[in-house]
Amino acid sequence: MKIVKNQKGFTLTEVMLALLIIGMTSVLLTRMMGFHTSASAAYSRYNRQQFTVYDAFTRLNRDIEAALSVTASDNITGNMYKTIHLEMEGCSRQWKLDSGSLYCDSDCVVEDLTADSQFVYGSGFLTVILMPRPTNNGANSINVANPIASQYSLVYKK
Repeated sequence: MKIVKNQKGFTLTEVMLALLIIGMTSVLLTRMMGFHTSASAAYSRYNRQQFTVYDAFTRLNRDIEAALSVTASDNITGNMYKTIHLEMEGCSRQWKLDSGSLYCDSDCVVEDLTADSQFVYGSGFLTVILMPRPTNNGANSINVANPIASQYSLVYKK
């Protein structure tokens, strides 16, 4: 009588090797997906910081360019101020930086700024310095690192 061995199936070594390869691949894929998720969230917060500054400057620029006269109040130190008053044809506006927010006539229009944001007012110029609040920390800590400034000439304003 002849004994016939069943040749179907996998050996224990083949099964262990396949499990090892699947395990290593799944760990790598999980790490890559985790990095991608955290990097995407960090870039999203970074873009939000940039939009905060862009939005504030867009709103301020429109009024400063239209202003006939500019004055400042709420002195911080030297020629640095928290509030500017803009007199325009037919109306006036007050812009104020307080507690990390930009207010226009007591309405909050932009949030997520730092206390480093300020108006620098002198004879013949107005400088607006805005610094968004840092939102990213950890492995993907990209933030707007320096204050963003824009200077306006007031020489031709009345």
